Amino acid sequence: MKTLLFIIMVGVMIPTLHAETLVPGGEVSGCWSLDGSPYIVQGEVIVAPGDTLTIAPGVQVRFTGNYKFRVQGRLVAQGTQTDSILFTRHYPTEESRWRGLRFEQADSTSILEYCRIEWSYKTSDLYLEVLGGGVFIDGTMNVRHCRINDNSTHNQYHNGGGGGIFFYFYSTGIVEYCHVVGNEADGDGGIVVCGHGPVIIRYNVIEENSALSTGGVNIASLTSATIHDNVIRYNHSTLSIWGGGIRLHAVNTVDVHHNLIYGNTTKSRGGGIRISYNNQVRVPYIWNNTVIGNHADSAGGGVYVDNEGWFDPPLFINNILWGNTSPMGPQIQLTEGPATVVYCDVEGGWPGVGNLNAYPAFVNPDSGDYHLLAYSQCIDAGNPLSPFDPDSTIADMGAFYYDQSIQGVESPPAVVPAMYALHPAHPNPFNPATIIRFDLPQAGRVKLEVFDVTGRLVRTLGTGARHASPLPAGETWYPAGTHAVTFDGSGLASGVYLVRLEAGSFVQTRKIILLK
Repeated sequence: MKTLLFIIMVGVMIPTLHAETLVPGGEVSGCWSLDGSPYIVQGEVIVAPGDTLTIAPGVQVRFTGNYKFRVQGRLVAQGTQTDSILFTRHYPTEESRWRGLRFEQADSTSILEYCRIEWSYKTSDLYLEVLGGGVFIDGTMNVRHCRINDNSTHNQYHNGGGGGIFFYFYSTGIVEYCHVVGNEADGDGGIVVCGHGPVIIRYNVIEENSALSTGGVNIASLTSATIHDNVIRYNHSTLSIWGGGIRLHAVNTVDVHHNLIYGNTTKSRGGGIRISYNNQVRVPYIWNNTVIGNHADSAGGGVYVDNEGWFDPPLFINNILWGNTSPMGPQIQLTEGPATVVYCDVEGGWPGVGNLNAYPAFVNPDSGDYHLLAYSQCIDAGNPLSPFDPDSTIADMGAFYYDQSIQGVESPPAVVPAMYALHPAHPNPFNPATIIRFDLPQAGRVKLEVFDVTGRLVRTLGTGARHASPLPAGETWYPAGTHAVTFDGSGLASGVYLVRLEAGSFVQTRKIILLK
């Protein structure tokens, strides 16, 4: 029996005012129109098999308590770019947080588009009850142009969770053009795909999610998936070994390409990407990603690979790994098995065909712009056998190619600084790493050193280009331009340190503060 919707008109009957519709719970279908918005949900609701519920653009669906929105039939929640649909709590209290959207073998033509899904909360001792804080998918479902934020789920299963979205076993779908932000879980914070798929995750911003396990995206348990053209940043793994940005665990076939992965952290291993126990069908293929500024407290600031010594090695091609930090393997750490790393720009160097150790020369990393400048050594430096860039040139390294297709217009000359300078480090204070930038108006030998306040040398820094003749100890050759070097203070005590740049007759010192 369908739930009777009680319509309560609030205030004076003015045409521009909307009604408030109370939904006591039970089965729902038909159309929730803007005239009836907001819909105040006072119990668990379900779109039953064979039924359809259509929610109009601009409608608000508000929950007064910890109730599920279950879909076993067809849900058409299709907002617009300027008029989205809102699913949220009704009161600004923890008690008013609802239990998220659950697609339980729902009609595969269901639509979830231009929706905002926020402030759900799940807790239970039952595993299935705590999967997918914002959206749980068991079946086939596409999620497009949605903002999924501030949802959470708590349970004793570290391999469960999915504060934002959870794809259950044998589920398929696409998540695209979404903003998945600020979700948290005991399991995994952002998006979880667990079991078979295939699932495509593309063109999303996945940021500031946190979990005891993986902070950003977890692909696990014989899954096939493609992750491409996403920004995955500032996610955090607070306890376990599963990684900050992306985790690939026992997957079937996974392609990870053209993602910008930066600023993710983990208390353990794999700040940017963590890979383990793979090659059930094909090795993971990691190509044309920019993995920068991630941190792992234990090992593998950029990438951590654990293959138990008997799985085939994952394949890394045309990636940039720079400015990542960790006490062991700041850019890449391998445990019990190799990885194939070729045609990648790896800070500090890495053995492999076509690999570089050259500052990538990003447009403006301080503002998050990691496109390449015209003089970057990563341009046309990718695998010659890779598909050409859209401008029909050899593949560049990193997530963003440098467009050389403009005809009849000369490429702008590289910007050469007018004078020497050692810029303030950023961040400062820092823990455990900071980036030091300096300007050189002409190519030459550079000595970049870090001292403690007693004048004791604690570190010599340098990632410059090779030079034809041997250089004095501690010196590195750099071309003219602006350069950046990461200083990792792991292993040093908190305190004040001095960074000293010497380039020819130019000498400048800056103070940095390590706070642990």
